[in-house]
This record gives sequence, C-alpha cells and structure tokens, in this order.
Amino acid sequence: MFDVDSAHVIVDTGKWIFGHKRLVPGGVVTDVDHQNKRVLVKCSKDEIKAAPDYDERLWRNEDDAYRSSHIDYYGRF
Repeated sequence: MFDVDSAHVIVDTGKWIFGHKRLVPGGVVTDVDHQNKRVLVKCSKDEIKAAPDYDERLWRNEDDAYRSSHIDYYGRF
C-alpha cells in the first residue's frame, strides 16, 4: 500500500507479475490490518479487480477523463 494523497490508497490486486495496481478511495476502506498486510474494503475483490487500472502519470497530471473514470466507478459504493 502506498499513499497517493489524503483520500486514496493504491492496492495491488495480485502476485508480482500478474497483479494490477488500483487506486482505491479512502471512503471504501473500512480497516487496515497492518499485522497481516491487508486493506479491508466495502466492496469485493472482484469489484476491485474490475476497477480502472491505476496510472500514476495520468493521476498526477490531473487528467479529467481518467479521474472521472475512477469517480464514476467507485461512486456506486
């Protein structure tokens, strides 16, 4: 888990080469289990995997269409 800003975290959805990074809004996070290195969320693992990929360059450049894809996706949770 890496901090992106005060409202989001980046989570890895799988093992080394097969995993994808997802930007998860803080409002979806229900707890952080530091001992077991897990982030507990309001949605299922499959819903996180189906979320838009995290692209650091687009996020940092404040690409409106890219950010809107995340807002639209997580707005239902």
